Amino acid sequence: MKKEYQSPFLDNRESLFENELGFVIYDGFPVSQGHCLIIPKRVYPDYFDSTP
Repeated sequence: MKKEYQSPFLDNRESLFENELGFVIYDGFPVSQGHCLIIPKRVYPDYFDSTP
């Protein structure tokens, strides 16, 4: 049985841009001014379960 994963980014977010695949938010701990994160809406347990 696979464990259900929940992304902490999917709740209470102010997105800068959003479409059916994902969204963009400002980084809470930016490396440089204006640094953003691109986050997919599809939740998967690790990188190798992602799709091209």
